[in-house]
Amino acid sequence: MAALRGSDGHPEWADNELFANAQIRSQYWDALKPLMLEWTMQYTVEDIYRRSQEKGIPLGAVRNAEQVLEDKQMKAREFFVDVERKGEGKLTFPGVPYRFSGIQRERRPPHRCWGKTMKKYTADGWATANAT
Repeated sequence: MAALRGSDGHPEWADNELFANAQIRSQYWDALKPLMLEWTMQYTVEDIYRRSQEKGIPLGAVRNAEQVLEDKQMKAREFFVDVERKGEGKLTFPGVPYRFSGIQRERRPPHRCWGKTMKKYTADGWATANAT
């Protein structure tokens, strides 16, 4: 309930002793759930996410694929990469999930489609032999 305390729109029920800690809240979940639903419907997912972050509460949003592609954090980290695919045009793929300072990211070869001729990847690089 810490995300609700000391904030604008602080619901009175957030101070109720029935919701004082996780153990007690779990016992009274049937009472708490509709109150939480009513409260959360007043805000956007982003509002609740940011409010929780500011208070150090580990909370994340469940997002669909389109929302992940449009996420500010993903864009700032340049997580997604666009790849031009012959016959398919530009497609977006997940990129490298982490970076190290001072190390340049290598450009990965384009993703291949199942069922097409693929080159076998080895520790030495891309082999010239076709793999099935």
